[in-house]
Amino acid sequence: NVKEWGAVPDSTLSTLNTNNAPIIQSMVDYLATVGGGRIHTPAPNVNEAEYGMQKPNATTACVTVTSSSVTISGDGPASIWKTYLDEDIPLHFSTEADITVVSMVGDPVADFEVYGMHIKGTNNYTNFGLAEGRGILFRNAKDVSVHDNTITSMSMIGICAEQGDGYFRVQNNQIHSCRYTGINYNGRCY
Repeated sequence: NVKEWGAVPDSTLSTLNTNNAPIIQSMVDYLATVGGGRIHTPAPNVNEAEYGMQKPNATTACVTVTSSSVTISGDGPASIWKTYLDEDIPLHFSTEADITVVSMVGDPVADFEVYGMHIKGTNNYTNFGLAEGRGILFRNAKDVSVHDNTITSMSMIGICAEQGDGYFRVQNNQIHSCRYTGINYNGRCY
């Protein structure tokens, strides 16, 4: 539970008040040491409160999962991860944390599930080209299930998968107001 680790939802703001990305990243890093697990984002007790996040530097996402067998879950549309920069990527699954690395090498990371979350961007369109402005980005990842989420207002793409094999199941998601496309799978837009 992200709140138990110290995450703080803020009421809807136009600027970042509390950056919860480092707290959630520490949870992801812990799961890597124990072979995986689930990170749950409960719906805040305050209407329209959001878990704000911002990436730590220009070459990483807000939260990056580089190990297998991780589930990110929430309580539905009220479990909001909100970004405040157009180029932010709230959630990145990859063998490489650096989002500027295009060609992945080595075995893919695997066995991911994302459900019950609301990923929310800035609603500004900026054409970043590769990697930036995605809601959920998978690179060199396989055996993925993304279902029952809401992804809104990303500056580029809602869900993006690049360089992966195995299954990639995207089902029952509400993706809207993403400025380029809702889903991109290895260069194909849906």
